[in-house]
Amino acid sequence: MTDRDLSVDRAPTDPMAVPAPDRLDRRRLLHGLGAVGAAALIGGSGRLAAKSPARLPAFPVIPDFEPPVDDDDVTPALVADQNPFAFPRTRRYVSPEEARFARDLLLQSSFCLRNSTATEGPYYVQNPLVRQNIVEDRVGLPTTMFFQIVRESDCSPIVNAGVDLWHADYAGIYSGFANQGTQGRVFLRGRQYTNQQGIVQFDTIFPGWYPSRTAHVHIKVYPTANTVVTSQGYFDQLLGFSGSVSDAIYRYLPPYSSRGAAPTRNSNDNLFTSDTVMGAMLNPDGSPTLWTGLRFSVA
Repeated sequence: MTDRDLSVDRAPTDPMAVPAPDRLDRRRLLHGLGAVGAAALIGGSGRLAAKSPARLPAFPVIPDFEPPVDDDDVTPALVADQNPFAFPRTRRYVSPEEARFARDLLLQSSFCLRNSTATEGPYYVQNPLVRQNIVEDRVGLPTTMFFQIVRESDCSPIVNAGVDLWHADYAGIYSGFANQGTQGRVFLRGRQYTNQQGIVQFDTIFPGWYPSRTAHVHIKVYPTANTVVTSQGYFDQLLGFSGSVSDAIYRYLPPYSSRGAAPTRNSNDNLFTSDTVMGAMLNPDGSPTLWTGLRFSVA
C-alpha cells in the first residue's frame, strides 16, 4: 500500500462515516484495537463506555464481539509464548474505504472529554519540518500514527490545527541534541496540519524506552495560531493479545530486543495518563506493521 492509499486527504467528508457493511469485513480489520477502545466500540461493557453516554458518537457495533477485561493503568503481564508479530497473516490489498474504517476505529477508541496535558520534556525542538514521514534513517517497527483534534464542547473536528510529533528512536535517543550525540539531526520529528476531519497522519517507527519512562510519544497541538496544548501519548494492548504491546515489541522484535525489557511501565511512570493511551492494531493489510491512533480533545 502506498502513502497515497492511506493519505488523510482522501478521508470521507464525515469523520464518523462507516462504509456499508457489505463492503467491509470488520472482523478482518479489527486485528488490534486496545481493549478499552474495543469495549467503547461495542458501547456496553467497557469501563469507560459509561463516562459520558450523552456525548458519545454513534460507534459502529461489532456483532458478537466480547472485549477482554483491561485497565489502562495496570496492563497485564505479557504471556510468554504470545508474540503478536509472529502469527502468520495473509497479505491483502486494503481498499481506501477499508483503510478509513480501520483508522476511524482507532480514533473512536477515545472520547471527547478534554485530554490531560503534560510537560514537553527536555527534547523539544521548535519549528519542526512539515512532513508526514519522519523516519529518515532510523530503524524499527514501522508505525502509522493518526491523531484527530476535536473540540471538547461538541466533539467537532478542528480544521488546520498544527500537530507536532516527536519521540525517541529504538535506542531511546532523540534527535537534535549534543548530549544525545544527535545535534543538527531532525529524525522522528515533524508537523502536520489537520484536514477537514481534524485528522493528521504520521509515518514513523515505534519509540524505544529510556530510563524512568514507559514507551511514549510527545505531541503539541495548536488549535489556533495563538494557543498550544502539550501532551504525551502512551500504548497499552493489541486486541486479542494479552499484555503490553510495547513489552512484545521490546522482547521479540529486533533491534528493540537487543536492549531488553523496559524497566519502567505505564503503572510506575509518574507522567503516565490513561486518557492519552493510543489505540493500537496490526496493519489491516496483513503486514507486520502497527497502526495507532488517538482522538485528542481541547477546549
